[in-house]
Amino acid sequence: MRVEDLILWLAWALTLAFNAYSEMGKLGGMNNAEISGQVHSWFTPAGYAFSIWGLIYLGLAVWLFFFCKSPVGRKPVWHMPMSASGLVFVLSCLLNVAWLTVWHMELFVSSIVLIVSLSITVWSLYARDRIFTRQVTDWAPLSLYGSWLLVATLTNCWYVLLRAHQSWEGSVPVQSLVTLALLLALILVSYLMRRLLGDWMVGLVVLWSGIAIGVKLMGQSAPMAVAIIILTTLGAIVIYAPWKRILTKA
Repeated sequence: MRVEDLILWLAWALTLAFNAYSEMGKLGGMNNAEISGQVHSWFTPAGYAFSIWGLIYLGLAVWLFFFCKSPVGRKPVWHMPMSASGLVFVLSCLLNVAWLTVWHMELFVSSIVLIVSLSITVWSLYARDRIFTRQVTDWAPLSLYGSWLLVATLTNCWYVLLRAHQSWEGSVPVQSLVTLALLLALILVSYLMRRLLGDWMVGLVVLWSGIAIGVKLMGQSAPMAVAIIILTTLGAIVIYAPWKRILTKA
């Protein structure tokens, strides 16, 4: 095993362990759900949706396995036993840990800076893999991770705004408009990724998130919950419809 391979697997394992530690409520005395529950945000998926983190870390393990087997894109940086991609992956692990730490310390503005930085880091790895290879095992795990981070970033940003403007929490028009706007933005991004890059993973994550947001809203505003679920379903149809075939027949 190369030195870089060992470092990458250690970074993955430590990040996974830290996530589990924080979710057990050991970091700051609260888990993520308890912190999120401090603010009444409509744009928050139901608790079950966060189980996707398990799939994300499994996907990253698959990505690491194939990355460590491949010599592509592994040119050492300076005199270090690390490639540029390896360094970026380690950076993503450090940012993940830092983000969770400041989130549990309730330094929410700092958490936004960190989760945006983490998202940029993960998507830069994704871009590298789309350049060097088209193997699904090389880009799909990163797309899964990056897509969920996109949802999390929007969720966290709206959470911070609600903390700053508490009157918005009880405003049905504000909560409705923002939730619909953010969901539409995610659907648009998913559509563009599917059409331009052939990336089907982003849409699946948005479908998962949108349905979960609707499920969570059922106990607060059933009409809005139904609207969110319908919009998400229609968005998925638009994203995955075989438009070339349809337009050709037309």
